[in-house]
Amino acid sequence: MKNWSGHIIFPENFEWKQLEKSFRGMMELFFRESGEMEDEPDHKEVIMLLNMQDIKNNRKPEGYNREGKLRLIFPLQRKEITIVSPLPENYVRDVSEALSKYLTSKKIRHTLDFDQMKFTEFRKKRK
Repeated sequence: MKNWSGHIIFPENFEWKQLEKSFRGMMELFFRESGEMEDEPDHKEVIMLLNMQDIKNNRKPEGYNREGKLRLIFPLQRKEITIVSPLPENYVRDVSEALSKYLTSKKIRHTLDFDQMKFTEFRKKRK
């Protein structure tokens, strides 16, 4: 099934600092599964370090929001990780499920949902 976005939603009592031990592994998995940043290891490390600084200070991280087939963003005002594609694709579900499985293995509580962005509903209505 093709999806626009995958949403890893954390409970209300979640704090970003809880990702401190698992964030690097989660980002590595995202980059590996999505095929992003393969030719830019130095830039990937900078993205990782900047995000880790935010997490250590219990702030929402920046994520990865460059041109590519997938983006990993942390929406404002929500405790959530969103994996977004410019077009609906099968790999959105695959990458979202891989990240969810990884977080579950690290005992980080969350739920997984798909296509919960406002523009997704708008585009579905236009078809």
